[in-house]
Amino acid sequence: MNAWDQVLLQWCNCLELSKEIGDLNELRNGDFFTNLYGIISSSEIQNEDTMLTRLLCFLKGKYVNFQTEGCIIVHFLN
Repeated sequence: MNAWDQVLLQWCNCLELSKEIGDLNELRNGDFFTNLYGIISSSEIQNEDTMLTRLLCFLKGKYVNFQTEGCIIVHFLN
């Protein structure tokens, strides 16, 4: 496992959205992403316009120092 894989695993595990993930292949079962989707679809942040904005709100809640101000965010629409 390379260093980036380890960083991604640590990040996924620190969010505590599923049981502890020991290998990136375990993300394929969908539990982590289902729980992440459930949170960003929750009524707490439903008033946000897009899923990206909801995801950023979730990350700001988990990481107090997470900054999005001054960032350029591009939304691609189908």
